[in-house]
Amino acid sequence: MYLVLLVRIFSVFLTLETPPKNFIGENFMLVNSQELKDLYYNFIKLESSGIGLDRKSKSSLERKDLNIEYFEKIAEEINTKSYRYIPYKENLILKGRNSFPRVISVPTYRDKIVLKYLSKELLNKYYSGFSLELAQEKIENICKELTNYQYFIKLDLVGFYDNINHHILLNKLEAKKCPKEFLKLIEGSISNPTVYPESSKYEKKLKNIKGVNQGLSTSNILAEIYLEEFDEFMKGKDGIKFFRFVDDILILYNYNDKDVNSISKGKLMIEEIELKLRNDYHLTLNHSKTHYGKLTEGLDYLGYRIIDKNLTIKKNNVLKQEKKLEKLFSEYSYLRHSNSHLLEFQFWRINCSITGIKVTSVENKPEKKEITKRYGWLFYFSKINDYTLMYRLDKLLKKFSKRYNLLPEHQNKLKKFSRSLLEIKKNKNSTYICDINKEFDTPEKRKEFLISKKLYSENVMNIMDDSGINNLFNGIIFKTVRELEEDKGRES
Repeated sequence: MYLVLLVRIFSVFLTLETPPKNFIGENFMLVNSQELKDLYYNFIKLESSGIGLDRKSKSSLERKDLNIEYFEKIAEEINTKSYRYIPYKENLILKGRNSFPRVISVPTYRDKIVLKYLSKELLNKYYSGFSLELAQEKIENICKELTNYQYFIKLDLVGFYDNINHHILLNKLEAKKCPKEFLKLIEGSISNPTVYPESSKYEKKLKNIKGVNQGLSTSNILAEIYLEEFDEFMKGKDGIKFFRFVDDILILYNYNDKDVNSISKGKLMIEEIELKLRNDYHLTLNHSKTHYGKLTEGLDYLGYRIIDKNLTIKKNNVLKQEKKLEKLFSEYSYLRHSNSHLLEFQFWRINCSITGIKVTSVENKPEKKEITKRYGWLFYFSKINDYTLMYRLDKLLKKFSKRYNLLPEHQNKLKKFSRSLLEIKKNKNSTYICDINKEFDTPEKRKEFLISKKLYSENVMNIMDDSGINNLFNGIIFKTVRELEEDKGRES
């Protein structure tokens, strides 16, 4: 009898101590293969096009490998703690002759799925109240405060992403009670090296000991987590308004008779900020980009030019767009004089450069939520209230259309900056701006687009199945989208 009682007590003890089967460690759910599949089709398929070190493109992956077993294998490796990242491929983005290029890390599609899972878990489970504010939203919030303050300080962090300390970052995640298995995946992602395809085996095995790789779906959220407590510290200060977007810091403040003067107050704040960043976060300020002054004199922030309540675009950004437009018109002129069949498509590219492009998709979930991604220069600067600039750019378009001999029918169909900005601000469902997946939502319409723009002949199109037509169309669209500056905003 006593033996039976002891067995029962021991079995109860085992039940209490043994974790449920769907957990690995404290609070770490097993990754579900269906969840990984949804992440691919809802996000990665729509957003990502870069090819990693394994040289597998999206189309080849979908044609050969992308079945349920593919996702089950990834899930199994995560759940058994055996997942290993493939080194990221290095992609350099030039920033001008006087600046070092920006290093972008391109993961394989396999790693992209895991990284998207990590970013989703970080936001949903451990930082549910976290908000990754868009640049446009930040600008809008700044404008609301301008009448309350007299002076500004503008600061810039030196190599912010490159100098994030791994130990400090992982400690912050651990403080949020992220499970060890989850932290291991995060640690693996930030210590994974970024290399050239031709790099030696030794270089591919070297760990990244400092910094967060740019270009990953986890990059922005990890960078925000790193400075979360610094932001709270600054926002808790009386008499100032603090804003930060990635490595760009803006402080609005006043001064009164008790202060020595506005310049001294500004310098004292800068010294305090610099000390805290250096001691607590191993970060430094870029003194060549430190500015302070009166708000009435105007300031440049995130590409915008702010003067009192007027919001326009920084002069350099306007000049860049003008040069880009002239290049497109010049290419049009060349194609026309050489009787190229690509003239129609070139005119479509010009209009896309003016208005931007929208790509609407429906999440593969029961609620079927619509998500619209917006691409283009004007979408990024959609918070401006300077319509005078828009009318000036419209005049420039007319000048280009005459200088580069646009066909009369194209001159009549040329889009306008002023109308585009009005549609962005006032008409969410506007058809003036091309929404790719709504305007070309069937293989037949996509086929018609490819023929009308004379990208492929009707004979070629007639022998292709729907899958082939979709692949050709998507290839053209993704190339066009890459040419446009991406606006990270989403309409839902």
